[in-house]
Amino acid sequence: MNITVATKDDLLAINQLYKKLHPIECKLENPIKHIDKANIEMHTLVAKSNSRVIGFLMMLIIEYWDFKFASVEELFVDKDFRKKGFGKRLVKKAIEIAKEQKVKVISIETDADNV
Repeated sequence: MNITVATKDDLLAINQLYKKLHPIECKLENPIKHIDKANIEMHTLVAKSNSRVIGFLMMLIIEYWDFKFASVEELFVDKDFRKKGFGKRLVKKAIEIAKEQKVKVISIETDADNV
């Protein structure tokens, strides 16, 4: 077996495998035009209480080939303002933005010690 960096010569084979990976979503004959390009947008939201920022959420929307997904990278609410719905409202707004951007998948993770 040999692992190498993909080249333009690999594009046709990658397209064929990609269609196997996403048979329902993939409607294009050759969805992958570039093996080395992706678009990344960062969206930062803030939660405020009396004009004071008390929380934030940072989400990346990543688009490559014909697939678009979002990843919530950071979510934080000041300890004094937790359990009051600020985090939930930040996440709901992030989902709203992702839907407007026609995102297919949203991921959010947390460390085991941060639950």
